[in-house]
Amino acid sequence: MRQLKLLIAAFLFVIFTLSVNAQPFYLVVASHTSEAPAKAVAEKHRATGFVNAGYIYAPDIKHYRVYIKQYNSKNKAHADRKTFSSKFPGAWVLDKNNPPSVEVKKQKASVDSTQVAIKNLDAVLSATMQQVEDLKLQIALLKDEIGRLSQNSEQQDELRQNVISELKDTIAILEKNISELKSDIQNDAEEKYVKKGDTVNFARKAVDAEGFIFEKSKFTLSLGPVKSFVLNDIEPQMSTYFNIDTPLSNKIFYGFQLAGNFYLSENWKAGIDLFIYPSKTRSYLFPYLNIGYSKQLGNAPLRINPFISVATEVLWVDGENTMAGRYVFYAPGLDLEWGLSKSTSLFVNYRHNINTYFENDVYKLAETQHSNLSFGVRFNFHGNN
Repeated sequence: MRQLKLLIAAFLFVIFTLSVNAQPFYLVVASHTSEAPAKAVAEKHRATGFVNAGYIYAPDIKHYRVYIKQYNSKNKAHADRKTFSSKFPGAWVLDKNNPPSVEVKKQKASVDSTQVAIKNLDAVLSATMQQVEDLKLQIALLKDEIGRLSQNSEQQDELRQNVISELKDTIAILEKNISELKSDIQNDAEEKYVKKGDTVNFARKAVDAEGFIFEKSKFTLSLGPVKSFVLNDIEPQMSTYFNIDTPLSNKIFYGFQLAGNFYLSENWKAGIDLFIYPSKTRSYLFPYLNIGYSKQLGNAPLRINPFISVATEVLWVDGENTMAGRYVFYAPGLDLEWGLSKSTSLFVNYRHNINTYFENDVYKLAETQHSNLSFGVRFNFHGNN
């Protein structure tokens, strides 16, 4: 009789063990760092009708997970999770055979492997680029040697030509090596770097795409020195017209440019340029009216500004006297602007002056045409955009 009881007990233990192992899915509703509160919560759920409620220990995170039911089917577990979502909003399904920590470790191992591969590839790329730079330096030295040999006397022409031919062959070989190295770099980047380092690659593209953006300006103020040939013909004519017997003999005049422009729209602007050419005895003032177009070149900090200017007077300041010459200038030009910051940039300004004038009330075109070249700093005022 005793043996029969032991046999029945063993049978029930096996059935219980198989039942537990056959139900690998748990509907987890809470987690605690110690066993006592986990046990209390499980008992509370059993008292409210969840007779299979219990808890299991997760050694990887050192927590006790409280569950309300066990399942043979993962789909059934997820269906109950939705059913009890109002009562247990944080409930989730635990797969005993594949706990979350295993997947996390796999992902971390994959990330670590990718980072090591990226570092190794960066080292290879750096070494290869250094080889390219070394080869470029050798080519530059060889080209300098070719230039030096090309200046020798005709007596050494045959020897020089042989040496130059050998140097050119060497340069051709080095340039071929550079081409092969660049091809290897590109292939490595496509096969390894892009595939294993997508995160780094995308980050670099994002930085490159950002570039430099000129802020939308309301008003610009420009100032700087100017070099001009426009007074070559005008100065003698005005000296004769006003009976001044001390004309200036300058062929090149240096002065200052002061310009203010208002933006009519995002790209179109209009304003006034004032060119001042001082000397010991007198000064000249050229006021121009401008209209121009402004356009940034891609994401580069470079803005191109073509324009057309018209000047209707030349002001002559001689001591306390101010006189005006009846000249009309049509001056197309180009302005290049290099952005330093949102409010400051450098500029180079070239304008070609087509000179016209009145003689005996007859409007004439001057036989000669002259140009201005100026550069300086430009301040951009943005206002309230």
